[in-house]
Amino acid sequence: CFDQPDMKANFDMTIRVTRDARDVDNGDDNFQVLFNTPLKDGGYSRRSLQGGAILDEYIFEVTPTMSTYLMAWVIGDLVAQTSYVDGGRVKVSVWGTPEHANDLSDALESCVKILPAYEKLFGIAFPLKKLDLVAIPSFEAGAMENWGLITYRESSLLVSAEDASDGDVMWATTTVAHELAHMWFGNLVTMEWWNDLFLNEGFAEYIQYIGTSVAKPQYGADKLFPILTLQNALVADSFSASHPLHVPYEETLSGIEIDGLFDTITYDKGASVIRMLRSYMSQGQSIESDHLLSVDPFVTGLRSYLSEYKYENAKSAEFWSAMAKNSPPVDGVDLIESMRQWISRPNYPLVSLAWKPGTDLSALTLSQVPFLRTGTHTETCSDADPGSKWWIPFTYITKEGQGGSEEGVRSGILDTCAGAEISIASREDYVMVNPGQSGFYRVNYPQEMWARLGAGVKSGELSSVDTSMLLDDAYALVEAGELEVGTLLDLALAGSQRTVAATGLSSANLTSDYQAWYDVAYVFNSLVAKLEGSGSGSSCHDAMETFVGERVSAAIADYGLVASLGRTGGRQIEGSFQHRLLMGSLFSLGVRYGDAGVSNLAQQSFANGVAVHPNLRYSVFKATAKSGNTGYGQVLTKYAQAIDADEKEKLMLALGAVDTEPLIQRALALVMTPAIESMDVRAFVARVAGASELGRAMAWTFLQENFEPLYAKVNGGTDVQSSRLAGLVSRVCSGFSDDARLEELQVFYDKYSKWIPVKTFHKIEESIRTNKAWLAKNEAAVCEWVMAQQN
Repeated sequence: CFDQPDMKANFDMTIRVTRDARDVDNGDDNFQVLFNTPLKDGGYSRRSLQGGAILDEYIFEVTPTMSTYLMAWVIGDLVAQTSYVDGGRVKVSVWGTPEHANDLSDALESCVKILPAYEKLFGIAFPLKKLDLVAIPSFEAGAMENWGLITYRESSLLVSAEDASDGDVMWATTTVAHELAHMWFGNLVTMEWWNDLFLNEGFAEYIQYIGTSVAKPQYGADKLFPILTLQNALVADSFSASHPLHVPYEETLSGIEIDGLFDTITYDKGASVIRMLRSYMSQGQSIESDHLLSVDPFVTGLRSYLSEYKYENAKSAEFWSAMAKNSPPVDGVDLIESMRQWISRPNYPLVSLAWKPGTDLSALTLSQVPFLRTGTHTETCSDADPGSKWWIPFTYITKEGQGGSEEGVRSGILDTCAGAEISIASREDYVMVNPGQSGFYRVNYPQEMWARLGAGVKSGELSSVDTSMLLDDAYALVEAGELEVGTLLDLALAGSQRTVAATGLSSANLTSDYQAWYDVAYVFNSLVAKLEGSGSGSSCHDAMETFVGERVSAAIADYGLVASLGRTGGRQIEGSFQHRLLMGSLFSLGVRYGDAGVSNLAQQSFANGVAVHPNLRYSVFKATAKSGNTGYGQVLTKYAQAIDADEKEKLMLALGAVDTEPLIQRALALVMTPAIESMDVRAFVARVAGASELGRAMAWTFLQENFEPLYAKVNGGTDVQSSRLAGLVSRVCSGFSDDARLEELQVFYDKYSKWIPVKTFHKIEESIRTNKAWLAKNEAAVCEWVMAQQN
């Protein structure tokens, strides 16, 4: 048996299990044996053995032709909820341990909606007679797409009506949708080698938003893609040590190299580039429209690709060839050539707008250059060098040309280093490129245009998604030295001043200002953290924290959050899904920055044993854990007693989100005990590091002193080749900003390089140097800006 993706086979499985007859005679016996395929007719038999034992034999149907990594079996005490697709053609069961018997229905309802939608989307029926989704206690990964027998971490599948937050439910739904997408992308058609892993994971990451829109259209999933997927990819792909989607074969020959490919680039950039291509080919049609499942040219190409290579392997070149041959032509574009740079090279372009000379500020030109977080001064674009530029399908809106960011979108192509033009109607008009953030690139504007866009942000004329994008771009541009930090702060202030009345987004709207506040919070939190990490702490750190707290409290008051929660004692949050996400985010910020009304509600609810709405619970638990030893002990006790996976995870993360030395020591002392399961080690230690600069320093010391036993706990031994802990090292160390930490990191890497991919090491180095340069350039300007707000 060769465990390589291109060596497919059919598997004929028989499983024999010896059990104690007394267990079998128990009336509550829930013992199950599951495999990729169902049992053959007459495939189960039992016979008695000497000594009071029995032998059960299970003979399963032969699998389809598939890669070895997709074969799986599950044995244990399980209960299920079951439904059927297409009149019984496919039996769908969601399994969990008996204590979770009531937490299976949400995943089942999602699955039976998504599976037939995918069959229609891809034009190929699911080829198995049954599909099992199984929640596994202490499961390391989020999920694994074994064909016909998908396994999940409990928090990625189970949904408790009492304990699951809106974020928990969405995570479970998107994870179900992601793994179901793999039944076609990965299982039916498999990448030939790991260097094209994005053909599996990038597509599943994109398609999951389609599945989520089918299962729960009230989520407005496509409007959440930028903040949940695309913006993560833009950050990860801004390093000089990044990697392309299609990785050179010679860089994927070791286990540690292959393991390292399961990263944000493969998943999130892969999904984002696919989304950009689909948006271009489909002329901006929403994934939620009927157009998607009927005449979408992108889908036409997908169907041809899947049909041509089903039960086989394919390379990325074969995918693009299938798309080009079978998709209706769009503007005569050569898809293979146009997408080459997006797939074969790392990073992405910065699109810059400049006033066209001699036009009296009525027209702008567009140009491109490769973007790096360290700056574009070393990067060039040459039309004579195809490898230095991208084919960029861009879109834009103008203030005069549309009545809101959803309408009046215009488009163009930038496939040279410079040359595309945009005209505006007046000196007061603005232009904003990439509305809805459908393209995978960043955008910079002349200073006057940033000011006009800021006015559109504050007034609510620009959408929540577009506000989020502008903030995300501005933050990255400041980091790269391409924009003054005062411009970013002005924009963040404008975002925080968006009112309910201005945006017109009531609690009943499908969309909310959640996306805008997601990046307002990101900018403010990041700047506060940078100032805290400035040597012994910046002179204006406290002033910045106070300013942010005032902006948060103003938003809490504008939304009437405390009064609304007070009507139900915090047990309910009124409004639509995205509005409830926003209320949970504002509540969390209120706890973080000490809003009196929110902090009082958080403290009272835990002390009085009130089961507040799940969207608020993490913040309540965190406030209690941070209050001192007594509160920490109360949260720890509740964590030890929790059964629901989502509730237990919130409590665990709250135990890590402390910021005083005694409590940080208490938190880190839990890591090597059974209290923190191996699957949770990385998230827990990262939470400690992310809670404060002191926590970051103490977590780093902990890693240096305990890395080998920690590696053994996470991976089951030190003889296993895995890069799992490399990501934790990155999350802990990437926030540092001084040379002493760089020296410590080098010593650490020299010692543990066999477990840390070299690209990960270089990214951490780059982050520390970038942070140091950021403070040298921007700290004084931030302090000056903050002080000006107090006058």
